[in-house]
Amino acid sequence: MFTLPTWAPTISGPATNPYLRGKRAASEEVLLAAAAGTVHAGVLRIANVAGPGASSESPQGRGAGQLAKAAARGETATIKLTALHTHRDHVEVRDVSEAIMAASRPRRTGATIGIGRGEAVPVGSLLELLIEVSKVPTRLVELPAPAGSDDDWERIDPRSARDLPGCSPRRTPRHAPSGVRSRCTARAVAQRADYERAATGREGASTPSR
Repeated sequence: MFTLPTWAPTISGPATNPYLRGKRAASEEVLLAAAAGTVHAGVLRIANVAGPGASSESPQGRGAGQLAKAAARGETATIKLTALHTHRDHVEVRDVSEAIMAASRPRRTGATIGIGRGEAVPVGSLLELLIEVSKVPTRLVELPAPAGSDDDWERIDPRSARDLPGCSPRRTPRHAPSGVRSRCTARAVAQRADYERAATGREGASTPSR
């Protein structure tokens, strides 16, 4: 059985903070255990995940949340984020789930598999696509980056996934916003219903009894 006890990406270059050091340590422990025959396992190195269900802490996740709130209230959205000019490799969340399933089938132990498109695109361009498909009037504002934030370019080497059927991404960055839009629309409908119920409650509370 091929298992993936940790899906932490491997790290190239210096691990400059505890988060990166933790990723590297987890990956190395899995690969050492696989080499020793202790476990039958491998490591997936996954690019930045985009699409429905992606982390609410990611730029796209934060943008989607603001768009949903604005849509529910019928207002113009204002999205303020840092590092919109930075380039990142983004992989659609459905491609990630398919790759995890595909990687678990072959008995390829001790492997590090890169799951990404192998191309870096501006973070701001994905948000612009999301705004476009949402049809919500939006102001997109780039905030100053924190001091020391100079990692402007990042991408995954996808060659290790090409000989594993089902591991190479099939979707382009344009697929991610359309999937997010469906979820945002449902969230906006639910939020609008909440606002309407709250408004009705306030009106009822302010109506004098006879």
